[in-house]
Amino acid sequence: MLLAIPVSQSDVHLLAKRVDLIKKFGPYPRHVLAIVPDITVQQPAKEALEKLSPLFSRAELLRVNLNGITGWPLASNKHFKLAAQAIHALGIREAFYFFELDNTPLCSGWLDRLHDEYVSANKPYMGCVVPTRGFQDTPQGRVPILGEPHMVGTGIYPPNYAAYSPKIQHIDRVAAFTGMPLEPFDVAIRHEVIPHSHSTNLIQHLWRTCNFRKEEKQIVCDDMPGVGPNESHKAPVSSSAVVVHGCKDDSLPNLLLSAADPIVSPTTDGAVAGASAADSCASPVAGDQSSDGLPKHKTFIGTQVGKLVADKPMRIKELAKLLKLELDQLKAEIDNPVNGLVLSNKAGWVKLA
Repeated sequence: MLLAIPVSQSDVHLLAKRVDLIKKFGPYPRHVLAIVPDITVQQPAKEALEKLSPLFSRAELLRVNLNGITGWPLASNKHFKLAAQAIHALGIREAFYFFELDNTPLCSGWLDRLHDEYVSANKPYMGCVVPTRGFQDTPQGRVPILGEPHMVGTGIYPPNYAAYSPKIQHIDRVAAFTGMPLEPFDVAIRHEVIPHSHSTNLIQHLWRTCNFRKEEKQIVCDDMPGVGPNESHKAPVSSSAVVVHGCKDDSLPNLLLSAADPIVSPTTDGAVAGASAADSCASPVAGDQSSDGLPKHKTFIGTQVGKLVADKPMRIKELAKLLKLELDQLKAEIDNPVNGLVLSNKAGWVKLA
Protein backbone atom coordinates (compact mmCIF):
# COMPACT_ATOMS: atom_id res chain seq x y z
CA MET A 1 0.00 0.00 0.00
CA LEU A 2 1.07 3.59 -0.58
CA LEU A 3 0.75 5.79 2.50
CA ALA A 4 0.04 9.29 1.14
CA ILE A 5 0.37 12.08 3.73
CA PRO A 6 -0.85 15.52 2.55
CA VAL A 7 0.67 18.48 4.39
CA SER A 8 -0.61 22.06 4.22
CA GLN A 9 -0.25 25.28 6.18
CA SER A 10 -3.41 24.49 8.14
CA ASP A 11 -2.22 21.14 9.51
CA VAL A 12 1.60 21.21 9.42
CA HIS A 13 1.57 21.73 13.21
CA LEU A 14 0.29 18.14 13.52
CA LEU A 15 3.10 16.64 11.44
CA ALA A 16 5.90 16.19 13.99
CA LYS A 17 4.02 14.02 16.49
CA ARG A 18 2.46 11.89 13.75
CA VAL A 19 5.93 11.28 12.35
CA ASP A 20 7.16 10.22 15.81
CA LEU A 21 4.23 7.83 16.16
CA ILE A 22 4.65 6.34 12.68
CA LYS A 23 8.31 5.74 13.54
CA LYS A 24 7.36 4.10 16.85
CA PHE A 25 5.01 1.64 15.15
CA GLY A 26 7.32 0.86 12.18
CA PRO A 27 8.97 -0.47 10.12
CA TYR A 28 6.81 -0.87 7.00
CA PRO A 29 8.79 -3.01 4.51
CA ARG A 30 5.65 -3.93 2.52
CA HIS A 31 4.63 -0.34 1.89
CA VAL A 32 5.53 2.87 0.03
CA LEU A 33 5.51 6.36 1.53
CA ALA A 34 4.56 9.56 -0.30
CA ILE A 35 4.45 12.89 1.50
CA VAL A 36 2.46 15.43 -0.52
CA PRO A 37 3.16 18.96 0.76
CA ASP A 38 2.00 22.29 -0.52
CA ILE A 39 5.10 24.19 -1.65
CA THR A 40 4.72 26.55 1.32
CA VAL A 41 5.49 23.72 3.78
CA GLN A 42 7.87 21.59 1.74
CA GLN A 43 10.78 22.03 4.17
CA PRO A 44 9.10 20.39 7.21
CA ALA A 45 7.69 17.77 4.84
CA LYS A 46 11.18 17.06 3.51
CA GLU A 47 12.47 16.67 7.08
CA ALA A 48 9.63 14.26 7.84
CA LEU A 49 10.45 12.22 4.73
CA GLU A 50 14.09 11.93 5.79
CA LYS A 51 13.01 10.52 9.17
CA LEU A 52 10.47 8.06 7.78
CA SER A 53 11.97 6.90 4.48
CA PRO A 54 14.24 4.20 6.02
CA LEU A 55 11.12 2.48 7.37
CA PHE A 56 9.47 2.02 3.95
CA SER A 57 10.37 0.14 0.78
CA ARG A 58 10.28 3.41 -1.17
CA ALA A 59 9.65 7.07 -0.30
CA GLU A 60 8.65 10.02 -2.47
CA LEU A 61 8.21 13.76 -1.90
CA LEU A 62 5.41 14.95 -4.20
CA ARG A 63 5.24 18.75 -4.06
CA VAL A 64 1.97 20.39 -5.11
CA ASN A 65 0.95 24.02 -5.44
CA LEU A 66 -2.31 25.11 -3.86
CA ASN A 67 -1.73 28.62 -5.24
CA GLY A 68 -2.41 30.25 -1.90
CA ILE A 69 -5.81 28.58 -1.47
CA THR A 70 -6.63 28.02 2.19
CA GLY A 71 -9.61 26.90 4.23
CA TRP A 72 -11.97 23.96 4.23
CA PRO A 73 -13.29 22.61 1.98
CA LEU A 74 -11.72 24.38 -1.02
CA ALA A 75 -8.07 23.81 -0.08
CA SER A 76 -8.82 20.22 0.99
CA ASN A 77 -10.56 19.50 -2.31
CA LYS A 78 -7.66 20.92 -4.30
CA HIS A 79 -5.08 19.03 -2.25
CA PHE A 80 -6.85 15.70 -2.73
CA LYS A 81 -7.11 16.25 -6.49
CA LEU A 82 -3.44 17.18 -6.90
CA ALA A 83 -2.31 14.35 -4.63
CA ALA A 84 -4.30 11.75 -6.58
CA GLN A 85 -2.85 13.01 -9.86
CA ALA A 86 0.72 13.00 -8.53
CA ILE A 87 0.32 9.48 -7.14
CA HIS A 88 -1.07 8.19 -10.42
CA ALA A 89 1.87 9.72 -12.28
CA LEU A 90 4.27 7.59 -10.19
CA GLY A 91 2.95 4.48 -11.95
CA ILE A 92 3.03 2.44 -8.72
CA ARG A 93 0.52 -0.41 -8.72
CA GLU A 94 -0.47 0.11 -5.11
CA ALA A 95 -3.68 1.41 -3.62
CA PHE A 96 -3.11 4.66 -1.73
CA TYR A 97 -4.27 5.61 1.75
CA PHE A 98 -4.98 9.36 1.80
CA PHE A 99 -3.73 9.80 5.35
CA GLU A 100 -4.70 13.28 6.52
CA LEU A 101 -2.77 14.60 9.50
CA ASP A 102 -5.71 14.37 11.90
CA ASN A 103 -5.28 10.60 11.67
CA THR A 104 -3.49 8.77 14.47
CA PRO A 105 -2.20 5.18 14.20
CA LEU A 106 -2.80 3.22 17.39
CA CYS A 107 -0.57 0.16 17.26
CA SER A 108 2.18 -1.77 15.57
CA GLY A 109 1.01 -3.53 12.42
CA TRP A 110 -1.67 -0.92 11.67
CA LEU A 111 -0.77 -0.44 8.01
CA ASP A 112 -0.44 -4.17 7.36
CA ARG A 113 -3.90 -4.74 8.85
CA LEU A 114 -5.46 -2.08 6.65
CA HIS A 115 -3.76 -3.47 3.57
CA ASP A 116 -4.78 -7.05 4.31
CA GLU A 117 -8.42 -6.16 4.89
CA TYR A 118 -8.42 -4.08 1.70
CA VAL A 119 -7.12 -7.03 -0.31
CA SER A 120 -9.58 -9.40 1.35
CA ALA A 121 -12.56 -7.09 0.69
CA ASN A 122 -11.52 -6.86 -2.99
CA LYS A 123 -13.18 -3.48 -3.60
CA PRO A 124 -11.54 -0.32 -4.99
CA TYR A 125 -12.37 1.85 -1.96
CA MET A 126 -12.14 1.28 1.78
CA GLY A 127 -12.80 3.63 4.67
CA CYS A 128 -15.45 4.87 7.08
CA VAL A 129 -18.89 5.00 5.45
CA VAL A 130 -21.11 7.47 7.31
CA PRO A 131 -24.33 9.41 6.70
CA THR A 132 -23.85 12.85 5.18
CA ARG A 133 -24.80 15.49 7.74
CA GLY A 134 -26.78 18.48 6.59
CA PHE A 135 -29.68 20.80 7.40
CA GLN A 136 -33.25 21.17 6.22
CA ASP A 137 -35.56 24.18 6.46
CA THR A 138 -38.85 23.34 8.16
CA PRO A 139 -41.77 25.40 9.51
CA GLN A 140 -40.08 25.00 12.91
CA GLY A 141 -36.79 26.35 11.61
CA ARG A 142 -33.57 24.84 10.28
CA VAL A 143 -33.00 21.35 11.65
CA PRO A 144 -30.08 18.93 11.19
CA ILE A 145 -30.70 15.82 9.09
CA LEU A 146 -28.73 12.76 8.00
CA GLY A 147 -28.65 12.19 4.24
CA GLU A 148 -27.03 9.81 1.78
CA PRO A 149 -23.94 7.87 2.89
CA HIS A 150 -20.44 8.86 1.83
CA MET A 151 -17.01 7.44 2.54
CA VAL A 152 -14.95 9.78 4.70
CA GLY A 153 -12.27 11.25 2.43
CA THR A 154 -9.28 10.02 4.41
CA GLY A 155 -9.62 6.48 3.09
CA ILE A 156 -8.09 4.06 0.60
CA TYR A 157 -8.32 4.52 -3.19
CA PRO A 158 -7.10 2.58 -6.25
CA PRO A 159 -3.78 3.85 -7.65
CA ASN A 160 -5.30 5.02 -10.94
CA TYR A 161 -8.21 6.83 -9.32
CA ALA A 162 -7.17 10.18 -10.82
CA ALA A 163 -7.47 8.76 -14.32
CA TYR A 164 -10.77 6.93 -13.97
CA SER A 165 -12.81 9.21 -11.71
CA PRO A 166 -15.27 11.38 -13.65
CA LYS A 167 -15.75 13.57 -10.58
CA ILE A 168 -12.20 14.43 -9.58
CA GLN A 169 -11.68 17.05 -12.28
CA HIS A 170 -14.50 19.14 -10.82
CA ILE A 171 -14.11 18.86 -7.06
CA ASP A 172 -12.11 22.09 -6.79
CA ARG A 173 -14.47 24.19 -8.89
CA VAL A 174 -16.40 26.88 -7.09
CA ALA A 175 -20.00 28.00 -7.26
CA ALA A 176 -20.86 31.30 -8.90
CA PHE A 177 -21.11 34.32 -6.57
CA THR A 178 -20.08 32.44 -3.40
CA GLY A 179 -16.60 31.43 -4.56
CA MET A 180 -16.93 28.21 -2.58
CA PRO A 181 -17.00 24.59 -3.78
CA LEU A 182 -20.43 23.03 -3.87
CA GLU A 183 -19.43 20.12 -1.61
CA PRO A 184 -16.42 18.68 0.24
CA PHE A 185 -14.62 16.22 -2.02
CA ASP A 186 -15.70 13.09 -0.15
CA VAL A 187 -19.35 14.12 -0.42
CA ALA A 188 -18.94 15.17 -4.07
CA ILE A 189 -17.56 11.75 -5.10
CA ARG A 190 -19.99 9.66 -3.03
CA HIS A 191 -22.01 8.30 -5.95
CA GLU A 192 -18.97 6.80 -7.67
CA VAL A 193 -17.37 5.55 -4.43
CA ILE A 194 -20.16 4.14 -2.26
CA PRO A 195 -21.34 1.36 -4.65
CA HIS A 196 -17.78 -0.01 -4.75
CA SER A 197 -16.59 0.68 -1.20
CA HIS A 198 -15.86 -1.49 1.82
CA SER A 199 -16.71 0.03 5.20
CA THR A 200 -14.05 -0.87 7.75
CA ASN A 201 -13.99 -0.89 11.54
CA LEU A 202 -10.21 -0.53 11.50
CA ILE A 203 -10.53 3.25 11.07
CA GLN A 204 -12.60 5.01 13.73
CA HIS A 205 -14.14 8.34 12.69
CA LEU A 206 -14.07 10.76 15.61
CA TRP A 207 -14.32 13.96 13.60
CA ARG A 208 -13.16 17.23 15.18
CA THR A 209 -12.19 15.82 18.55
CA CYS A 210 -9.47 16.75 21.05
CA ASN A 211 -8.22 16.24 24.62
CA PHE A 212 -7.78 12.47 24.38
CA ARG A 213 -7.03 10.94 27.76
CA LYS A 214 -7.20 7.66 29.61
CA GLU A 215 -10.09 7.16 32.02
CA GLU A 216 -10.05 3.80 33.78
CA LYS A 217 -9.50 1.29 30.96
CA GLN A 218 -10.70 3.49 28.09
CA ILE A 219 -9.28 6.30 26.00
CA VAL A 220 -11.89 9.04 25.74
CA CYS A 221 -12.02 12.48 24.12
CA ASP A 222 -13.95 15.74 23.83
CA ASP A 223 -15.46 17.55 20.88
CA MET A 224 -13.58 20.59 19.64
CA PRO A 225 -14.92 23.94 20.88
CA GLY A 226 -17.84 25.10 18.76
CA VAL A 227 -19.05 21.61 17.84
CA GLY A 228 -22.76 21.44 18.61
CA PRO A 229 -24.56 18.43 20.11
CA ASN A 230 -25.98 17.46 16.72
CA GLU A 231 -22.45 17.28 15.27
CA SER A 232 -20.77 15.50 18.17
CA HIS A 233 -18.48 12.58 17.36
CA LYS A 234 -16.82 12.08 20.74
CA ALA A 235 -16.69 8.45 21.86
CA PRO A 236 -14.28 6.04 23.53
CA VAL A 237 -11.55 4.72 21.25
CA SER A 238 -12.68 1.38 19.86
CA SER A 239 -10.72 -1.77 20.64
CA SER A 240 -11.11 -2.85 17.01
CA ALA A 241 -9.60 0.34 15.54
CA VAL A 242 -5.99 0.62 14.36
CA VAL A 243 -6.36 4.29 13.29
CA VAL A 244 -8.42 7.11 14.76
CA HIS A 245 -9.43 9.91 12.41
CA GLY A 246 -10.34 13.35 13.67
CA CYS A 247 -7.94 14.23 16.50
CA LYS A 248 -7.22 17.94 15.96
CA ASP A 249 -4.47 18.27 18.55
CA ASP A 250 -1.49 16.22 19.75
CA SER A 251 -3.27 14.72 22.75
CA LEU A 252 -3.75 11.23 21.31
CA PRO A 253 -0.24 10.95 19.84
CA ASN A 254 1.21 12.21 23.12
CA LEU A 255 -0.75 9.58 25.03
CA LEU A 256 0.48 6.79 22.78
CA LEU A 257 4.06 8.03 22.66
CA SER A 258 4.24 8.16 26.46
CA ALA A 259 2.96 4.61 26.93
CA ALA A 260 5.62 2.48 28.60
CA ASP A 261 4.24 -0.81 27.32
CA PRO A 262 4.18 -1.85 23.65
CA ILE A 263 0.82 -0.99 22.13
CA VAL A 264 -0.61 -3.86 20.10
CA SER A 265 -4.22 -3.89 18.98
CA PRO A 266 -6.20 -7.13 19.42
CA THR A 267 -6.98 -6.90 15.71
CA THR A 268 -3.33 -7.46 14.78
CA ASP A 269 -3.45 -11.08 15.92
CA GLY A 270 -3.52 -13.34 12.89
CA ALA A 271 -4.07 -12.63 9.21
CA VAL A 272 -7.25 -11.67 7.44
CA ALA A 273 -8.88 -14.64 5.76
CA GLY A 274 -7.82 -14.82 2.15
CA ALA A 275 -4.86 -12.43 2.52
CA SER A 276 -1.19 -13.30 2.73
CA ALA A 277 2.20 -11.73 2.37
CA ALA A 278 2.13 -12.73 -1.29
CA ASP A 279 -0.82 -10.40 -1.75
CA SER A 280 1.18 -7.34 -0.70
CA CYS A 281 1.12 -5.83 -4.19
CA ALA A 282 -2.35 -7.04 -5.15
CA SER A 283 -4.90 -4.24 -5.12
CA PRO A 284 -8.12 -3.82 -7.09
CA VAL A 285 -7.48 -1.54 -10.05
CA ALA A 286 -9.80 -0.16 -12.70
CA GLY A 287 -8.69 -0.71 -16.28
CA ASP A 288 -7.61 -3.41 -18.73
CA GLN A 289 -5.36 -6.36 -18.10
CA SER A 290 -2.09 -6.85 -19.97
CA SER A 291 -0.99 -10.20 -21.38
CA ASP A 292 0.98 -10.99 -18.23
CA GLY A 293 -2.12 -10.48 -16.08
CA LEU A 294 -1.00 -7.18 -14.58
CA PRO A 295 -3.13 -4.03 -14.92
CA LYS A 296 -2.25 -1.65 -17.73
CA HIS A 297 -2.09 1.86 -16.33
CA LYS A 298 -3.03 4.62 -18.72
CA THR A 299 -1.25 7.83 -17.81
CA PHE A 300 -3.22 10.76 -16.46
CA ILE A 301 -2.72 12.84 -19.63
CA GLY A 302 -3.36 9.82 -21.85
CA THR A 303 -6.68 9.22 -20.15
CA GLN A 304 -7.69 12.86 -20.63
CA VAL A 305 -6.81 12.71 -24.33
CA GLY A 306 -8.78 9.48 -24.69
CA LYS A 307 -11.88 11.14 -23.24
CA LEU A 308 -11.54 14.11 -25.58
CA VAL A 309 -11.18 12.01 -28.75
CA ALA A 310 -13.65 9.28 -27.81
CA ASP A 311 -16.42 10.71 -30.01
CA LYS A 312 -14.36 12.20 -32.84
CA PRO A 313 -10.65 12.73 -33.64
CA MET A 314 -9.00 16.04 -32.82
CA ARG A 315 -5.85 17.63 -34.22
CA ILE A 316 -2.80 17.35 -32.01
CA LYS A 317 -2.30 21.14 -32.01
CA GLU A 318 -5.87 21.64 -30.77
CA LEU A 319 -5.34 19.10 -28.00
CA ALA A 320 -2.03 20.64 -26.96
CA LYS A 321 -3.65 24.06 -26.68
CA LEU A 322 -6.66 22.69 -24.80
CA LEU A 323 -4.52 20.73 -22.32
CA LYS A 324 -1.82 23.43 -22.12
CA LEU A 325 0.94 21.01 -23.15
CA GLU A 326 3.98 21.19 -25.40
CA LEU A 327 3.59 19.25 -28.64
CA ASP A 328 6.53 16.96 -27.82
CA GLN A 329 5.04 16.11 -24.42
CA LEU A 330 1.65 15.34 -25.96
CA LYS A 331 3.22 13.23 -28.73
CA ALA A 332 5.06 11.15 -26.12
CA GLU A 333 1.74 10.43 -24.41
CA ILE A 334 0.18 9.39 -27.73
CA ASP A 335 3.15 7.14 -28.54
CA ASN A 336 2.88 5.41 -25.16
CA PRO A 337 1.10 2.12 -26.04
CA VAL A 338 -0.76 1.88 -22.71
CA ASN A 339 -2.86 4.92 -23.65
CA GLY A 340 -4.46 3.31 -26.73
CA LEU A 341 -4.03 6.36 -28.98
CA VAL A 342 -2.82 6.83 -32.55
CA LEU A 343 -1.61 9.87 -34.50
CA SER A 344 -2.03 10.41 -38.24
CA ASN A 345 1.34 11.96 -39.08
CA LYS A 346 0.16 13.64 -42.27
CA ALA A 347 -2.97 15.33 -41.00
CA GLY A 348 -2.10 15.44 -37.29
CA TRP A 349 -5.34 13.79 -36.16
CA VAL A 350 -5.41 11.98 -32.80
CA LYS A 351 -7.89 9.16 -32.28
CA LEU A 352 -8.42 6.00 -30.27
CA ALA A 353 -6.48 2.98 -31.49
